[in-house]
This record gives sequence, C-alpha cells and structure tokens, in this order.
Amino acid sequence: MRTPFKLNTSLWELPSAHADDISSQYIDTALRQHPCIHLSDYAMAPNADMWAITFQGNDFIVVNDLADGLSIRFSDLAQTNLAEELLAIIEPQKAT
Repeated sequence: MRTPFKLNTSLWELPSAHADDISSQYIDTALRQHPCIHLSDYAMAPNADMWAITFQGNDFIVVNDLADGLSIRFSDLAQTNLAEELLAIIEPQKAT
C-alpha cells in the first residue's frame, strides 16, 4: 500500500507509482467508461487536468499534473484504500 501525504489540513494526496506519463485523454476515457465512477466536473489548466468524481459514495479529485503526474486527492485518510482502487482502475495495465 502506498502512503498518502497531507497537502493541507483537509486534503490528502496519493500519487501514482506508474513510471510513465499517462495522457489526460487516457485518464478521461478510463473515468468516463467505468460503471462505478460518477464524473461531476472537469477542469483543464495549462499545467494540470482535474476531474471531480464520486467513487463508491466518496468524493475524489483526480489530478494529472505535467510535473508530478497522476494523483488522487481526498479529504479523509480512511479513503486511502479507495484511492488505491481508483489508481488501479486508471493506470494502464502492465503488459505480461
């Protein structure tokens, strides 16, 4: 299990361990096509794309930052396991 870090008093972040850059188009498709993910908002900025989603009744922010890559942000440390599940859904599967 990866360890999230605290961004501020009410926000945690769990970065992806995926070594390669993941395109925002790939992330957007993965989020929109998954039946258990509800996309409520999308924001595009020059240095990052962000999606506000609900997954298993919990709110998350998926961030794809040009400098730092993919990460999941959430408000309660108890959501860490769900954030791990989200990363597993979004990250490309490794070829075997």
